[in-house]
Amino acid sequence: YQDPVATMLNAVLVTNDDGPDSPLALPFIEALSSTLSPRELRIVLPDTEQSWISQAVSRFRPIETRERRFGRHPGYVASGTPADCSSLGIHNLYGSPPDVVFSGVNLGVNAGLAFFLSSGTVGGASEAMLARIRAAAFSAEVPSHIFRTWRSGDMDELKRYTNRFRALASAAARVAKHLVDHDAWRFASLFSVNLPWNVNDQTVLRITSLAETYFGPLFTSIGENLYQHRHEGLIVQSPEVAAAADEGEHEPREPFSVRVATEAPWDREWSLSSSFPQDLRVVAEGCISLTPITYTVSTPFSAAGVSELETFPAADENSE
Repeated sequence: YQDPVATMLNAVLVTNDDGPDSPLALPFIEALSSTLSPRELRIVLPDTEQSWISQAVSRFRPIETRERRFGRHPGYVASGTPADCSSLGIHNLYGSPPDVVFSGVNLGVNAGLAFFLSSGTVGGASEAMLARIRAAAFSAEVPSHIFRTWRSGDMDELKRYTNRFRALASAAARVAKHLVDHDAWRFASLFSVNLPWNVNDQTVLRITSLAETYFGPLFTSIGENLYQHRHEGLIVQSPEVAAAADEGEHEPREPFSVRVATEAPWDREWSLSSSFPQDLRVVAEGCISLTPITYTVSTPFSAAGVSELETFPAADENSE
């Protein structure tokens, strides 16, 4: 299959949630430019890191945009969220909407339901989808010591891994081209791509589903009435996925302790099970995970079962 879009790619918009200083920002921009060869590569990145912000939109404050060069590519940084950047790039900063929006490459995987719903990288892609634009989010597995180096701001130390970041960006761009060439959006609303740290030209790509994951505490007390964000690991519903994700060789997020839940969080008559392997396990096995995400206004669950909720009782006329 060859989609006509692939032969007339006028404009590609790039955003992320790690900001312009991410060691994956410029490599991804350059890899997309050389791999996709769009007539115009547009760039709108948040001016500071905006991780864990999901699809938040800045309603109550103005957003400042500034022109900035990313290597040889002109673009913008904005004092907003990834979703803000996506919307500004689609509707405000350029004369026409892009053909496709690619968000990433994120430092750290966004595999599993919990990270997926919390990710600013995914939020940038989701905002594009809501603007009726094809979109995909890209995230990369990062070993814990490199993630700590990024958090500390030691950019000189990160330069030691320049070739690895370029390899990740190149793989992400090849997946982006694969999606465009096959007009993959015929099959899903958007895509979430997660790359293993040691990805190379021979790494296998597998279609996946979101692993069923949840969060424990996200904050810790640092004083009276004061709390600081501190992620303490995932709760994984699948023991098989938990075992694979907790292997020492693969640490998709720092910290990434895993607690296995043997029971569902509440009694339910539905499941997140799928015929496709779960994304966390596929990344832990060293493969590229491509997760199609489809949003629908209809429910996939049992109509017969959920219809009992229509037996909503009328209020008692004598009640207060």
